[in-house]
Amino acid sequence: MTRLLTLLVAAAALAFPGCSSPTEPDTSYVLAVAGSPPATFATANGKPSLLELHVVLDGEDVSTGNFKFATPVASVRFTGAKFGARRGHHVLSLRVTTDSASPVPCAATGVRMLLQTPEGFSFKTIASVDLPDRSASLGSGDALVYEFDI
Repeated sequence: MTRLLTLLVAAAALAFPGCSSPTEPDTSYVLAVAGSPPATFATANGKPSLLELHVVLDGEDVSTGNFKFATPVASVRFTGAKFGARRGHHVLSLRVTTDSASPVPCAATGVRMLLQTPEGFSFKTIASVDLPDRSASLGSGDALVYEFDI
């Protein structure tokens, strides 16, 4: 039976010379912003002043929640996901697009990046990177920026 299958594959290759051999499966992944405990962006002084936050990964807004608030908040637990990501170098920006006082001392804690592959109805983590806690004084339009490889 194996010999017959080998002959059929060889005959098909001769009969259809323009067809290439099967290619490797698509190697695009999901690059997720996560955390355990949840990743948090907060004002360092604890005063509510954040009105809008964007999670930007490689230039694309990947926020998985609505981080726009009617009244200022002091902290936000955030997530994000970019589909079709590849292994390599990436840039994560946590951008304050609106605040009620500017500049405001802010900090990001517990940020973990996960490189995942779909597996059934869920995702399997194949690599992760814990990003260091970071703080800066930010005004509207400013961001905490991370560069990392995964």
